Formats: sequence, structure tokens, C-alpha cells
Amino acid sequence: MEKYYPRFHDLEKVLIPGPNNTQIYVLALPEDKEVFDFHLRGIVKKRKKILEDITSERECACQLLNKMKLRTLKYYNLYGEEEIFRKLEKNLDYEEIYLLGRLSKWLGEGEISLEEELLLKDVPF
Repeated sequence: MEKYYPRFHDLEKVLIPGPNNTQIYVLALPEDKEVFDFHLRGIVKKRKKILEDITSERECACQLLNKMKLRTLKYYNLYGEEEIFRKLEKNLDYEEIYLLGRLSKWLGEGEISLEEELLLKDVPF
């Protein structure tokens, strides 16, 4: 590690209790340690219950993934060459697709992603 990162031995470990009895380990430079030790710790603590709820929702939503099938279609192009086309058949209703999308972004009920939030700020009305 020292070969590629000369300050490797300067790094200090920050341990943050995460959701569902997990631990978040961070290696930070001394001058950056407070960012992780204070700010990230606060964010994780604030979102801990939300993340635990999302984890439960994700476990329950795994059954929805079984509704999705990958179909392989073979056809011949204009040159008579065989081509393979793969299509994901979702077989899900709108609410299920929305739920999977939300859970894939680790968002709680009613939360929006940072990208969506930034897009909304750009709208002048």
C-alpha cells in the first residue's frame, strides 16, 4: 500500500456503529478525521432507523425479483446472420417497480434522491 499511497501509515481508523449491528470502518488522514468521526457518524446515527427499516423492506421485496425473467430471442438480421436479443420481462405493476427503484437507492418512504432534489432546485417555478 505504501508504494501507491505514501501516507498510508498516517491514516487513522474511525469506527462508526452502523444499522443492523454493523460497523463502518473508515481510514482517514488526521486532518480529515473529524469529517468522518463527527459528520458521517451524525448522518449514520440520524438515518440508522430508516436504514434498518429499508433493510427489512429489501428482504421482503426479494420475492418481487422472481417475477422478472430474462428472455433470449434469436432472430436473423438483413444479412441472414443470427443475432441474439435479451429482454428483461418485468411482470411487475407500477407500485412494485417504484418500490424496487426506491429500495435500490436506499431511500425511505417519501424520500427523494439527491439527484432528484438537485433537479427540483433547478426548476424556476
